[in-house]
Amino acid sequence: MKYIKIIVLIFLSTHHIQAQLRLADILKKADDQNKGIQVAKSRVELSRMESQTAYYVPETQFSLQYGNIQNPNVGDYTVGANQLIINPLKNKNLKALYLSRVNEKEAEVAVYKASLHKTLRDLYYRAQYLNDKQLVFSEQLSLFSEIEKYAAARVNAGETDILEKISVESQIHQLQNAKNTLSVEYQSSLNQIAGWLNTRDSLLVDFDKGFQLISENPLNNPGISVLQQMEISAEKDVDLSKSMLKPDFNAGIFNQSMMGHYGQFFVSTGINIPLFNDSRKAKIESSRLNKAIIADEISTREHEINTRLQALKKERTGIEISIKNYRDQLLPEAKNIVDKAKLRYRAGE
Repeated sequence: MKYIKIIVLIFLSTHHIQAQLRLADILKKADDQNKGIQVAKSRVELSRMESQTAYYVPETQFSLQYGNIQNPNVGDYTVGANQLIINPLKNKNLKALYLSRVNEKEAEVAVYKASLHKTLRDLYYRAQYLNDKQLVFSEQLSLFSEIEKYAAARVNAGETDILEKISVESQIHQLQNAKNTLSVEYQSSLNQIAGWLNTRDSLLVDFDKGFQLISENPLNNPGISVLQQMEISAEKDVDLSKSMLKPDFNAGIFNQSMMGHYGQFFVSTGINIPLFNDSRKAKIESSRLNKAIIADEISTREHEINTRLQALKKERTGIEISIKNYRDQLLPEAKNIVDKAKLRYRAGE
């Protein structure tokens, strides 16, 4: 028993036991491993780092003058430092604009993630369809194998000619080829899922039963969220453009000599008032127009999504009715027909 335990431990340590993945597992792995999502998240971090540059402090200006400043016969100097002080409102609005752009990038991550999830769902449900269809073909092959035995027995008993057996074998051959084609397509779907998961490992998939409706609220659409965040950024851009009409300030300290007497200190202050504002006012109007365009685009997109959603809900209702009809009526009738056909065939009819 001790040796058996050791062998089992060695086997487990040298072989990777792969669990079957459900759809939720696939989507979570995509969130963690997909390269596109990682790049999009990196752009968020880059935008967040850029937001740290919002509080800009201009360069300090140092100056030195020397010459006959006060008297043509005496050399004097003036040395000083002058600092431009940006209006705090400008830095505040610039910071708000940068942070809103960070939120834009985060919304873009959600858009990419939603698109990736849709692709993976399509591949997952296609793989499920192909897998179920392979099971149907397997049942058909089992049925035709049984029919082939009856045909062979009827040929041996002289009740029919060899053509009946050949016809059944041809049907089996066609079904087997179709099943092989489905197997290739099924594996291709799994390989595509693995590619989106950024893994080379083969996948084992556990298929869920039924389908899940993601959301019926168009406001939950990631594309709408991006546009809404862009609208916020446009509003912040309007605020920043308005603040550019505000004055800036400057302050300085100087040391100079006067008529050969050194060590004379004085300070200066000033205000920078924008007098010619045509371009600044044009920028404000441009930002307002951009915000209005985005708002109209949001309204248009919401209408399109609502229209598409209603059409999909009707299509879904029709599919559910068809499924119920197949499950409750057509499939039982088909099974009854097959069972009767088997009995009649065995009876030699």
